[in-house]
Amino acid sequence: MTNDFGIEDVLTEIVSKAEVNPNLLPDMFEDIHQKLTPDFSGESWMTLFDKMVEGDTASKEMFISLFMTKVVANIPPDFWDKETLKDVEEYFSEIGWGYANDV
Repeated sequence: MTNDFGIEDVLTEIVSKAEVNPNLLPDMFEDIHQKLTPDFSGESWMTLFDKMVEGDTASKEMFISLFMTKVVANIPPDFWDKETLKDVEEYFSEIGWGYANDV
């Protein structure tokens, strides 16, 4: 599975940042659940992510597919123009994505 988003690099960064901040992933996945995937809980995201990190290929493919179709694809075009941009930049900076600074 290939894409232009650089999901492999993002996943590597998420794993390394989660080792330093154990609350990062549960908080992030709960936010994703509440805002974008009401039918897929934060705990389900976390379980899928853990299985992926443990090397389960099917979980990795499913995680990437869900993340790309449910999260990345649903970021509204005006998302970066909102007043909350500063909080978003700080969040992405904290997890090491650096994406907000490139927009």
